[in-house]
Amino acid sequence: MNNTDLMRLRSKIVSDLASLEETTSATRTVIIESADVIPNYLQSEIDAAKDTTDIDNAVSVFDHCTARKQALKNALIRMDRGEFGICQSCGIEIGTARLQVAPGTNNCIHCQEEMEMRFPRAKSPSLITGSIRELGVA
Repeated sequence: MNNTDLMRLRSKIVSDLASLEETTSATRTVIIESADVIPNYLQSEIDAAKDTTDIDNAVSVFDHCTARKQALKNALIRMDRGEFGICQSCGIEIGTARLQVAPGTNNCIHCQEEMEMRFPRAKSPSLITGSIRELGVA
């Protein structure tokens, strides 16, 4: 990968981090405000279910953005160390096209596919209390 590609990717990462920070901040506000709402015992079950779903969705967005921010920060660290774009599993160069789409990736496409075959992601339920605790609300 040449220096021009690295500079473009660094710029993209910095821009993505700024956007994710805005999203995380707005979502944090929604979660905190939702946690402050006193339950309305006269509220219908449908409204209560909707409120719970809205909070659950906000927590999912917050968790996803937080993980993505960390991956991008780690990518910047790898850039500074001269390790960016090298697969952490097999050591070959990760394709520029892959890095443009997923600059926070640690693996080449082959190793990523192999890992996903070995360790398929299980869909886990959202842990609202854990995320709210991280926000300092609970």
